[in-house]
Amino acid sequence: MNNTTIHPETLNIPENPARTLVLFDFDGTVSHADSLRRFLSCNVGYLKVLAGLPVVLLRFLYVLVFNKWGNGVAKQHLMSTYFAGRTRAEMEEMGKAFIPGQPDSLLNNQVLGWLRAYRQAGCTVSVVSASFDVWLSAFTAAENIQLICTRLEFKNERFTGRYATLNCNYEEKAHRVQAQFDLNQYDRIIAYGNSSGDHAMFGLATEAWKSNNKGVFERYK
Repeated sequence: MNNTTIHPETLNIPENPARTLVLFDFDGTVSHADSLRRFLSCNVGYLKVLAGLPVVLLRFLYVLVFNKWGNGVAKQHLMSTYFAGRTRAEMEEMGKAFIPGQPDSLLNNQVLGWLRAYRQAGCTVSVVSASFDVWLSAFTAAENIQLICTRLEFKNERFTGRYATLNCNYEEKAHRVQAQFDLNQYDRIIAYGNSSGDHAMFGLATEAWKSNNKGVFERYK
């Protein structure tokens, strides 16, 4: 970390917002809690989650034994165990209802305020997350911002239990940002995150802020 400057309460909006790109991680940045865990609890229920754990553990054991563990494998097996075969319409309805139906404790209102202030000023704003389009698409559409995330695969309008994209974390975050935006069009690129999974994205930024374990954002770059 280059210094430990604490993020100001009030944003300093860039002088040329039209040439400013602002990137927000979701879990642990825009949200306080892990959204996948909350989504499972909300749409599967505690008892059904417990009933499915033997299947999940067997799948985890398989990938460990055969050295197939990779970035995002655990999340994929969780989604496959509890949602494979569900229709796209069912998944989209669950996603639309998820974040609005959560208590205020899910979202970090301070960060959400920053996101909205950048958007209202005319900056290009995007969530860049390893979490899934099922619930993030509804959130970003409501906020009128862009989305880069891990997308689920549907065939014949049913969830296959697999990803349609690579898991959007670590280097993949940077690759996906570069694929979606012409970074030469921006004088400033501001990034917000909370973990090592955001460091590659931070590498693209002219200014980066990382949340510590107390939820305080410190200057990373």
